Amino acid sequence: MDSITSALHQSTSEGLQAIYRKEIEAVYHQENGFAQAALGQANRAVKRRQDLYTLINQADEIEKQLQSARVEHQNVKETLDAANRQAELANQRQQVARAKVESLRSALSLWEAYARQANGGGPTTSTQP
Repeated sequence: MDSITSALHQSTSEGLQAIYRKEIEAVYHQENGFAQAALGQANRAVKRRQDLYTLINQADEIEKQLQSARVEHQNVKETLDAANRQAELANQRQQVARAKVESLRSALSLWEAYARQANGGGPTTSTQP
């Protein structure tokens, strides 16, 4: 009877050991799956952080370009303002020149009329051939 009990005990012990091994393996695989998932999430987080740093660097570069464009815009605006002032001065000078020409034409017309009158109504010396 002892051998039967011993065999039964050994068989039960081996069976329990096999069950425990399977349980341990299942827990190991489950925990390994959790660890792999956590590692995947960590790798994605690292990649996302690297992507964010890249975007931040790109944004910094764009900000530098924008600042440079603002300075260039201001320079162009100042140049355009100066050109507009020069054009306004030129227009004023042109108006003064036109007024002088008109004044000279009027003076010439008066002189020619005076010369005709002094010449007895005939042609002036400036209009004779």
